[in-house]
Amino acid sequence: MLSSNAKSKWCTLGLFTGMTILLYLVDQLIHSISKGLEVRSACYQVAEIVAVTLCLILPAYMFKKNQSKTGGEKSFRAVSSSKSYTRPSHSRCTEEPQCSAESPGAPRPLSKLAQCNQAINNAAKQGDLHKAEALMAQLAQQNLVPDVVSYNSVIHACAKHGQVGRAAKWLEKMRPAGIEPNAISFNIILDACAKADDPETAELWLHRMHMAGIKANEVTYATLINAWARRGEVSKGVELLHEMESLGMEPNVVSYNSLIYACGRQGDAKGAEKWVSAMEAKGIEAKVTTYTTLIDACAKCGDMARAESWMERMLASGAEANVVSYSAMIDACSKAGDMASAEKWHRRMQENGVLPNSHSFSAVINACAKAGNIAAACSWLQEMEKTEVQADVVIYTNMLDACAKVKDGALAKQVFKQMTSSDIRPNVVAYTSLARCFAHKGDWQEVERIQHEMVASGLAMNEYFLYALLIAYSTARPRRETDRCEAAFRKAFATGLEVNHHIMVALSRCLGRDRCHELVRQMGIVLDDQGNPIGGSKSSSTPMAKMRPSRRS
Repeated sequence: MLSSNAKSKWCTLGLFTGMTILLYLVDQLIHSISKGLEVRSACYQVAEIVAVTLCLILPAYMFKKNQSKTGGEKSFRAVSSSKSYTRPSHSRCTEEPQCSAESPGAPRPLSKLAQCNQAINNAAKQGDLHKAEALMAQLAQQNLVPDVVSYNSVIHACAKHGQVGRAAKWLEKMRPAGIEPNAISFNIILDACAKADDPETAELWLHRMHMAGIKANEVTYATLINAWARRGEVSKGVELLHEMESLGMEPNVVSYNSLIYACGRQGDAKGAEKWVSAMEAKGIEAKVTTYTTLIDACAKCGDMARAESWMERMLASGAEANVVSYSAMIDACSKAGDMASAEKWHRRMQENGVLPNSHSFSAVINACAKAGNIAAACSWLQEMEKTEVQADVVIYTNMLDACAKVKDGALAKQVFKQMTSSDIRPNVVAYTSLARCFAHKGDWQEVERIQHEMVASGLAMNEYFLYALLIAYSTARPRRETDRCEAAFRKAFATGLEVNHHIMVALSRCLGRDRCHELVRQMGIVLDDQGNPIGGSKSSSTPMAKMRPSRRS
């Protein structure tokens, strides 16, 4: 078998020979024609001379060019063999593009490295963490070093999967590989910690960032402020804001929005307004996200009037309110128990050309449910179907909650059936809302049936459903179902359910106060002087209040 170089030489030689013969034949043809044409013989003599010249020069030129190319390839191979990297024995670093073994015409190692870096980045963007890590490992086997962008891409892919520890390990590999991490490398991990509700670890990474000699930037501090804001820690956010300013960095709208959100978590609408004023005093224009965050803060405080004031101010400023803004406003109306205002803002949203979504419909249906207006809730559900907005479990649960308000078990069953026929899987909140429709009527058989259906679907009973079940036993007629009540309580306690104040009230209603206290003491539950379980909830609000689903903008 001939080698590839030998084959190339024989092909070149054959080409040269063929061209020489062809030019010779052309020369002979011109010569024979010129003999019979005396008038134009001078022209044909010139053509003959040109043909002979090409016959001599062209093959020599092409031969020289081919030799130069072959010599260049030999020189490249000689240089390549002296490099520090090792040519791999396998042929692929990834499926596309190829970035390993050389072949005739293959790119230089540097371009192959660039191709591999691109493949790593693409895999990371697609969320294919395993592929990105496999490509990094293959580059290491080839003694090729990925760039900082590839490391950051893999760190980001780990962070997106919620694997902060795995992301940290890739960051720690950078310097031993000769790659300096940058602010982006650390910011990615800080953001992952913030999303994991772990601001303490985020601050540790800020310290490590300083120790590594890498300067924190505006994104770093905005991320940390947001991490503490998620906890409602206004003071920590303010401390970081001042630290940021002392380092000569100007906080941006994201940092101020985080502080506004933190105030909302604390129920401090006035504090949220203060940060809007501070932001505007710095010359930073309030964005739609700023107004929406502030309206949501007012909603969390149940201050509908303040929320409406800021909504009107946003619209007057020319900012284009979106469906999230309107949903926050409707939610504020719902929390204030103002169904009319909730309906008004939903219609105003549509009049302003903003398309409603499941969040906005959920908020207005929830307002109807809180008002106990089942007819209005049904009307909004029908309008939702007309606008072809897909209902979800939250919306149906709000409908069930409205049915529970008026104790309309028949309608609740229809709503529940419509939900399941729409391939929407009920959650424990939906089952609890359905059970409440029958619990206060003493229909313990129906509540038990709902319980069995819920457990069969793979859901475990929680303390809210237990409360509904105990209420059903206590309101049963002609007599209370004390034995069933005690058995259900024992079984629930054995599964680890928390015994709170509301469960104790339901248990006392069925068993009587003395028997209730005797039972819980037998089971090792410690009561305080008021007869409440130590460590349990003592909230005086309705136990279902926490169960009602709501949309957070």
